[in-house]
This record gives sequence, C-alpha cells and structure tokens, in this order.
Amino acid sequence: SGRVELVHTFVSAEISYATLARRFLGRKKPRVVHHLQMLPGHARKDPFHRLAYAGLDRVVCITQQIAERVRRLWPVPADRVQTIYYGLDLSHLDVTEERVAAARERWSLAATGRRIGPGGQICAIKGQLEVFRAFRAIAADFDDVTLVFAGTPVYAEEAYYEQLLSEIEQSGLADRVQLLGFCDEVPALIRNFDVFALGSHHEPFGRVVIESMAAGCLTIGTNAGGVPEIIDDGVDGLLYEARDVAGLEAALRRALTMSAEERDQ
Repeated sequence: SGRVELVHTFVSAEISYATLARRFLGRKKPRVVHHLQMLPGHARKDPFHRLAYAGLDRVVCITQQIAERVRRLWPVPADRVQTIYYGLDLSHLDVTEERVAAARERWSLAATGRRIGPGGQICAIKGQLEVFRAFRAIAADFDDVTLVFAGTPVYAEEAYYEQLLSEIEQSGLADRVQLLGFCDEVPALIRNFDVFALGSHHEPFGRVVIESMAAGCLTIGTNAGGVPEIIDDGVDGLLYEARDVAGLEAALRRALTMSAEERDQ
C-alpha cells in the first residue's frame, strides 16, 4: 500500500538517480516524469544519457519550443514528450481603483500622460537597455509618454545597471524615466501602465506577458522563447525580434498611435 507509483523530477541531474534506481525496484516500477522549464542547450545523446533517459516515461515541457528542442537533443521517443502550459490563477490582478490610485501616489507616477512599463530584474538578458533606447528614439514625438522601470539590479550585473543609469542621464530624458526599484504591488502598478514593453532576450515561458495582457495592458513582447506562443502578433499584442531596438521602436510607435477602438480590440 505504501509503494511509490510516480517519481516527478524537476532538475536534470535528478533524472539519472530516478531512472537508474528504478531498475532495482522489482517488477512494479514507478513511472518517472520530468518537468522541464528551461530550454535545453546541448545534445544529450551520449551513452550515459541514453541509458539514464531510457527510463523516462514522460517529459512535460512548459512550451512547444522546449518540447521541440527536447525531441531533437534528448534520447527520448517523440511520443513521450508533451507540452502542458502553466495554469495561472489571474484573480490577483483584479484590483480596485483605490489600489491603482494608491500605487500611482506611492511611486509618484505622473498624474497625466501615458506610461510604458517594463518590469523585472534589471540585467542584460531582460533587455532594459534596448527598451530605453527605443523609448529614447520616440520620446520627441510622444512628449506625453514616460518610461517606468520596476525591479532591482541583479547581483554581479551592477555594471549593466550603471550603464542604464548613465544612458538615461546623458539622454536628457531623466525627468521622463522612473526607476522604482523593488515592487511589492505589481497588480496595482501594472494597471497604471498603458503599454507593457518586454525587453527579454529569452523567456522560457512568459508569465509576465500573460499577466500584463490580463491586466489590460497593450503588450509588446519579444519574438523569442515562449512569448510567441502567447502573443499572436497584431491580434492580441505585438511582437518584435529580441535585441532589435528599431523593431521595438516601430512596435512602440504602432502601440502609441492606435485608436481607442484598435486598442480595445
């Protein structure tokens, strides 16, 4: 009655322990399921991995992109690889107008005008520099728009943060760019954004994209990782190629010149 029926692994190093150990568990062996949340970076078809991964009954991936990479790089039969997207409870985004106003007052957001609001830890892979550079390119044409960064610098990437601060200061736009630091009230803050511009070079899934869309933001995402499986470009959001400042500039211009009807749609 106490027999283990399923072993669920999350870290690749755990696979070999689980599959090799099950060889010694007699006739009624537990099934082994690996849950993959990151994009595999290299092939694992050497003899050791073929032996270890042969015992996998299922690899559950959080995006189709990850699943396709697994089928190509891992020694696992294609029919054992399955995509199951995250199931997200978005009820925390249902905030009152009072909370939205309180967030605006707390962070001294501009009382008028429109706001572009990327969020996330400040580091190179999140692409805040590209977002700022695209904003800098459109700033003169949209003088009612401000840029709001929510998030703290990642340890060991202080130089990247300093570069971001330096470019903001040298641009002459410091009065139109806010760096809020750590934010513990994201649902209310994001409701103060008119456009959410993701700068990430790669997002394994893209939870923040779903949350910004659910909060009613016109969302611009990078055409990388799991994001294009969430956004249908031009239908429920906009996409541009990661690291492409000109592409993001064009997406921002499109977002900021849409009619109310287009935005609602």
